[in-house]
Amino acid sequence: MIRAGAVLLLLCAEAQGANVEGAGGFSRLAVGARGPALGGSITALDDGPTALAANPAGLARLEQPATLVLTGTALPLERSLNFIAAGGWATAATAVGIGALFYNPGGGIEFRRNNTELPDSVQTALSQAYTLGAAWRVFPPLEAGLSVKFLLDAAGNRSAWGFTGDLGLLYHPFRRFALSLVMQDAGGADLTGFNWSTEFHEQFARVLHAGASLDLNPLTLVGEVRDLADPRGTWSGGLELDVARPLTLRAGLEDGRLSAGFGIGARVRRRAAVRLDYALARDPIADAGLVHRVALSWSFVQDARPRARRAVPTAPP
Repeated sequence: MIRAGAVLLLLCAEAQGANVEGAGGFSRLAVGARGPALGGSITALDDGPTALAANPAGLARLEQPATLVLTGTALPLERSLNFIAAGGWATAATAVGIGALFYNPGGGIEFRRNNTELPDSVQTALSQAYTLGAAWRVFPPLEAGLSVKFLLDAAGNRSAWGFTGDLGLLYHPFRRFALSLVMQDAGGADLTGFNWSTEFHEQFARVLHAGASLDLNPLTLVGEVRDLADPRGTWSGGLELDVARPLTLRAGLEDGRLSAGFGIGARVRRRAAVRLDYALARDPIADAGLVHRVALSWSFVQDARPRARRAVPTAPP
C-alpha cells in the first residue's frame, strides 16, 4: 500500500520513456513494448496505434488498413498499466486511431493526519485516459498528427476530469532518416487541466520532445531528447536489429537505465498478421525493481497502401 505523501510521485513520475512530472502526468506514460525497449526513443519510429501516446503523426505511417494492439505492464509496488488501441486508414493520405489507458498506482493509498504507523484510512486510486487521434501526409516528406484526450482520475473519495491534447510532426529529409517533434499537452494551462471534485483546478504544462531515427537495414538507430525547455531534459537512445524476417532484437539506454526487448511476428492465413513484443527495463521509481511490458497486435494485411488518386483529364468529344 502507498502512503499519501507518495501519491503524487506514483501518479505522476512512473513511466520510462515519458516526462510525467506534474499534473496529468499519467496521460504521458509510455505504452507498448517497442518504445520502452529502445529506452523510450520512439517518437521518430512509431508506426502503429501506440503512436497515439508517443507521436500522433506516426499514425500516418500505418502500413496496414487496420491494426489492434493490446498492451500490459507489470510494475513493482503493485502497480499496473494497460493500454488498448486501434488505428486504420481513413483515406489514402489520412489515418485515425482510438485508444484507452488504465493506470493503477498500487493496492491502495494510506491517508494519515499525523506521522503514525497505522493509517487513518486506505483508499483506492485509478487513472484513465481516452484518446482520439488523426494524422495526415501533408506532402511526401512531412506527416502531421494530433490527438485529443479525455482524462479521469480518482484518489480515494476525490475525483477529477479534464482534457488535453498532443501535436506531432514527422519529417523525412531522406528515405531512411526521420526527425520528430512532439508537443504534449499542447493547449497549455489555458485549455488543459483537471477539475477536481474539491473545486480545485489543476493546470497542465506544455512539454516538447524531439527525436530522430536512422534505418541502416537491418540495423535502426534512434535517439530522443525530452522536455527541450528544461536544461535537465532527458536524453535516450536505442537500436533495433532485424535478426531474421519474423524476429527483431532491441536495446536502449535512458538516464543511465538499460532496457532490452524483442519482437516476433507471424502471418495468420492470408489477410491477417499477429505480432508479440516484449520489453524489460528497470523501474525509475522502485529502482531495485524491474518493469515487464508485453504488447500483442493484430493487423489486417494488404500488400500495399493505396495512394491518393489524381484526376486524369479526358479529351473533349
